[in-house]
Amino acid sequence: AEEIDAIKDFIAAPLQEIQRIDLEIANLTKRRQELTNLVEPYQALLSPVRRISPEILQAIFVECLPEHSLHPLMSAYEEPMILGRICSRWRQIAYGTAELWRSIHIPIPSADMGDDEGVLAELRLKGMKEWLERSGALPLSLSIFASVPISYDTASDFSLDNACGHIFSFLEAL
Repeated sequence: AEEIDAIKDFIAAPLQEIQRIDLEIANLTKRRQELTNLVEPYQALLSPVRRISPEILQAIFVECLPEHSLHPLMSAYEEPMILGRICSRWRQIAYGTAELWRSIHIPIPSADMGDDEGVLAELRLKGMKEWLERSGALPLSLSIFASVPISYDTASDFSLDNACGHIFSFLEAL
């Protein structure tokens, strides 16, 4: 029993030191997390990509345009539109880079669209106006697709003049 008491006396001080260290570690871990939470949002601001000049980003954005297609679609998931979805700085740079907007594919809605398609056509028209405004004074390259309106019953009813008139009236709205 004397031996056990001697061992207990011998380890008592180290055990108290371990408890003190564990408490200190817990306090330090809590403080570390508080500091990490404070610093993390600011670290993103120091990211190297944020230090790239707008001119370099513009050049990179232009190189991002797809090579396989001369006329980009007006899709939020494709270039150049997707570049504006990254952050406000990229949106500002992309929207201000006229070269990104120098070509466009314009699908012309059919003349006999219903109410839902009419709303879609209005949104498409608004998007095209914005696209063309962003192109600035650069020459434009357009790709136009117009389907034959369903209201033509036979091929003899189809008139190239009628189809072109519909296309031009749509483009005049721009």
